[in-house]
Amino acid sequence: MILILGWLFDFSWYIWAGIVVMAAVPPAVAVIPFTELLKGDSELSVGATTVLYIASLILTPLIILLFLGADTDIWELVKALILMIIIPLFISRVLREYKTDEKLGDYKPAIINLAFAVLIFTVIGINRSVFFENIHLVIALIFISMMRTFAIGTIIFSLAQKAKIPRARNVTYTLFASYKNLGLAIVLAFGLFGAVATIPATICIPFEILTFIYLKKLI
Repeated sequence: MILILGWLFDFSWYIWAGIVVMAAVPPAVAVIPFTELLKGDSELSVGATTVLYIASLILTPLIILLFLGADTDIWELVKALILMIIIPLFISRVLREYKTDEKLGDYKPAIINLAFAVLIFTVIGINRSVFFENIHLVIALIFISMMRTFAIGTIIFSLAQKAKIPRARNVTYTLFASYKNLGLAIVLAFGLFGAVATIPATICIPFEILTFIYLKKLI
């Protein structure tokens, strides 16, 4: 759906590259806590996330190479995946061994939010001229963001209801359909194609936040 929507608009190559990267990255890790908050199938959520992140080591570069091919630096892509997925995976095991999660306690959400805020502030600052000078691009990306989150989530939830899938699993399916790892998408897009390629994922972030509020009422 992301690729189809991006193809429908006459975007510059760099914006198209950012859309491809957003389509290629795995679902957001936030799906796991969101599943718990919405009383979904947590076991399915954790298991699926694990499988998808392992699969993303192959699927993410494959999708990017398929749609952007010769314009992609394969070694930069491999390096980015190692830095953003494999190394954090090993570090998380070490931190878990030392029970860092428990030691951080109430400070953990603030640390995560601060790190994410620095990332978003940076990419918006770099691209600030686009937000003020190319309103048509911003509106088009807002439309894609709404379709990618609200619309797809609603469609999947409705189809699952008609198929009489148990509510808990339906919640999990809907969340996986609605969320992408936008932090990873921004870093990959920036490293591979430059600052302009980060714009699609950056604009999508507030809509993912609003989607949780929407799904909470829908589900």
